[in-house]
Amino acid sequence: MKVKLKGVKYKVGGDMNIAIYNSEEGFLHVEHAVYLKKDKVVGEVQFFLIKEIPFGNYAIAVYHDENLDGRLNTNFMKIPSEGFGFSNNPGFGKPSYSKSVFEFDTDNQQVIIEMNY
Repeated sequence: MKVKLKGVKYKVGGDMNIAIYNSEEGFLHVEHAVYLKKDKVVGEVQFFLIKEIPFGNYAIAVYHDENLDGRLNTNFMKIPSEGFGFSNNPGFGKPSYSKSVFEFDTDNQQVIIEMNY
């Protein structure tokens, strides 16, 4: 599976972090992710090539750790102050697993995530 992130603010640097989940109960709890990876931000479009997970149903969450502190920073109202995105691009706010889940069923599948800043 190839995950394509669009609209990345690459000029600020930092790391892009991806987490893949296979259940509603563990969604957005990093300790329950079935796959975790981070890479340096390299451009407005960024890719993750994922070969380590079997076919099935998954939801993806990504965030841009601009200041390299290892977490998604938020403001005093708990609104993210760093970029984030989810599979199926459900919009702003904390999405549910059901709005983000998709079926991974072919090796050359591509998931496109629009980053929100």
